[in-house]
Amino acid sequence: MTRPLSPQPPVEGIRYAFTQVPLVGVGEIHWCARSLDFIIEMIASPGFETCCNDIVVEFGNARHQALVDRYVAGEDVDIDILCRVWRDTLHFMLWSPEVYARFFQRIREINAHLPPSRRLRVILGEEACDWRSLTFTEWKRLHQRRDEHYRIVVEKEVLARKRRALLVFGVTHLLKHGNPAMMSANGPAAPLGAQLIEHHGDILRVIWPYFMAKADFLTSTEQAAWPIPSITWLDSTELADREFIPPFATQPEARIKAGDAFDACLYLGNLERNLNVPASVYEDQEWLDEIGRRAAILGATQRKRIESLLPEAARKRIRACAALE
Repeated sequence: MTRPLSPQPPVEGIRYAFTQVPLVGVGEIHWCARSLDFIIEMIASPGFETCCNDIVVEFGNARHQALVDRYVAGEDVDIDILCRVWRDTLHFMLWSPEVYARFFQRIREINAHLPPSRRLRVILGEEACDWRSLTFTEWKRLHQRRDEHYRIVVEKEVLARKRRALLVFGVTHLLKHGNPAMMSANGPAAPLGAQLIEHHGDILRVIWPYFMAKADFLTSTEQAAWPIPSITWLDSTELADREFIPPFATQPEARIKAGDAFDACLYLGNLERNLNVPASVYEDQEWLDEIGRRAAILGATQRKRIESLLPEAARKRIRACAALE
């Protein structure tokens, strides 16, 4: 029997999901401030720390896990040192907008008001790597096995310890369906969400933040009627059977039913990728030179993508650094 769509307050809905399963994934839309700000606000809501112990994130190099542990526990860590957490990732420019640094700052502030036994731990999902010795071959290998490594981290740091975790990853990583036509964005492996379900069964609920690009399965009437913010669970609704096309999918076979891809739709209104690289990135000449060195390692295609995010003066410096490598 099909039940009617029933949007509800999102924080309460996500808290309820934690009473059913140990893992809840809330998709993050890269470079969309509202997407991550909602997640931060949810974590900061009173009593959220009773729902889960850990937050596993995509935007951090595990080589700096001890550094993050110290920082969110309230120890003195200089921001110039902390920024290595996201600057040393494979896709270092992706996490340049200040909202990602603000995420760690807010967890630190939240933990400051909690006893040690209830403090949230942030687990860095990306495999440890060192840009001082990284080659393009190794970079490509790490990139292609990202989702497999994310799964291993969740298994080791969360499931094996009988803990509960909020998973904060780009929306495509959390999809529950391993349709091969969707693999081009994440590499050859199935998404993290699909891998967790394949290996462990019904342990995960996936929350998809409604974003129109290739995923416009909501009617304009529904968009107008749904409260902002709200969450709607798909189970046993007609929305579960609607066609869904994942972001970045380029093949017709990527079309799947929404209910096969995620469990609930988070509606935050009309979301846009509206962030830019802050001036602090390209005004830091030492960091800009390092960006240029890394761009040379990654090759022309990645270098052009990096340059496209920067003003012309910074682009020239990137090209000059690349020419020296």
